[in-house]
Amino acid sequence: AKSSQSGEKLFYIVATGFDFVLPQAAYYEDHFSFHAGKLEAHYRSLASDVGSEAEVSLTELSMQCAQKMSMVSIPINMSISLKMKPPFAPLTEDERATRVDLSISRIQILIARCHYAQIMRTLEYNIGEQDNFLRAGNSFQDNRSSSLPEENAQTEAQSGVAVDSLLKNLSHAGVENVEVIKRMYINFNIQELSVELCGLTTEDPIMSVAAVKAHILMKLLPDENQTKAFVALHDLVCDDLRLGSTDRTFRRMIGRASNNHTNAASRAKIAPNDSEVFLLNYTKNGIDDSREIEVKIGSSVVIVLPDVITEILNFINVAPIQVAATSSFRQSPVLSEITKSESLHVVVKDDGSEEFETCFESTKSDSAVSVKKTKYLVESSNMRLVLVDLGSMDSSGPFVSTKPSSALTETIVLQ
Repeated sequence: AKSSQSGEKLFYIVATGFDFVLPQAAYYEDHFSFHAGKLEAHYRSLASDVGSEAEVSLTELSMQCAQKMSMVSIPINMSISLKMKPPFAPLTEDERATRVDLSISRIQILIARCHYAQIMRTLEYNIGEQDNFLRAGNSFQDNRSSSLPEENAQTEAQSGVAVDSLLKNLSHAGVENVEVIKRMYINFNIQELSVELCGLTTEDPIMSVAAVKAHILMKLLPDENQTKAFVALHDLVCDDLRLGSTDRTFRRMIGRASNNHTNAASRAKIAPNDSEVFLLNYTKNGIDDSREIEVKIGSSVVIVLPDVITEILNFINVAPIQVAATSSFRQSPVLSEITKSESLHVVVKDDGSEEFETCFESTKSDSAVSVKKTKYLVESSNMRLVLVDLGSMDSSGPFVSTKPSSALTETIVLQ
C-alpha cells in the first residue's frame, strides 16, 4: 500500500495457490474443490472527483470433485475491472455510475451424472439448509430475557431494539452510514462457455452445449426504478458426442443455418446485431413490477434426436438420498375462531416413501390478488426444424447398424 500527499492511494495484493471447498452438506464428505493458481488485485484511489479504479485477475482456475475427477478441461482465466466515482461528485447519473467489466476466457465444464446429482443436493442440503449446525436454538439474549422479571424484560427488549436500529445506521468505522443510490453497469464478455454432459465418468461424453462469444450487459437503474439486461450470443452449438453415434449423419443438434445462396455482397450488408444467433432484451419496472422481454433468434437449425433426449432424461433423474425413517409432528397455531373471509385446509407433504408431514394452513379468500404485466416479443429469421426417426430408441439394439449405408434414418424437415 502506498499513498502520496495529493491524496492518491495504491493497494497491491497478490495471492497464490489457494483452494475453496464447497461441501455437499455439513454432515457429508462429498464436496467440490476449486483451485486458483494466482490472484492479483490492484486498487487505486485518486484525488478530487476522479474516483477510484480496481483491477482483479484470476489465473489457472480449476475444479474437481471428491473422486478426483477434473470438471474443467482447460484452466480458466478471468479479469475484472471496476471503476467508481465519488457519490457526491458534480456529474450526471450516468457519469457517476459504477462500471464493472468481466472478461473470461474459454470455459469448458465437464459434468458427469454423479456431479449433477451432487450439484442438486448441494443446493438443497447446503445452500438451502436452514439449520446452521453451530449454536443451540435459544441464544444468550433469549435466555437472559427469560430470566428477568416481566417489566425488566420489556425494558430490556425496548432498549435492545433501539440499539439494533442505531447499529444498522453505523458503518464499520463507527460513523453514521449514508446510503447513496448509484447506477451500476455490469458487462460480461465470455469467449466460449461450454458444458459437456457425461455418463458415469467425465470420459464418457453424451452431449455438449457451447455458447460462442457471449456478451451480457446488466444495467441497475435505482433512480428510474428499473433493471435492464441485454444478452447476445454469436453462435449456439449443441453436439451429440456419444461414442456409438460416430457414424451417424446427424450429430449437431443445434447450430447456425448455412445459406449457400447468399453472396459476399449480401453478407457485407448484414447489420452486426443480425449476425448474432440469439438476442435478448429484458426490462423490469420496479413501480408496477411489470416486465418486457424481447427475443430475437437468428438463422439456425434444430435437429431432434429421440435417443439423445432419452439419455438427457436419464441424466437429470436424481435419486433421493436414503435417510433413516423418522416421524415428526408439527402443529401450527390454529385460530379458535375463523372469520368468513378466511378458510382452513390441511396441507399434506410427502417427504419420502416412509415419511410424510401434515399441517393446517389458513388463507384469506378475499385477499387482493396482485396482477403483474409481462410483455413478450419474439422474432426469428429463417429457421429449420429437422425431426429424425432412427427406427429404434436404443442406439445399441439389434435393428441399428453401425454401417452408414444400412442405418435406418428418416427425416422430416420443417422450415
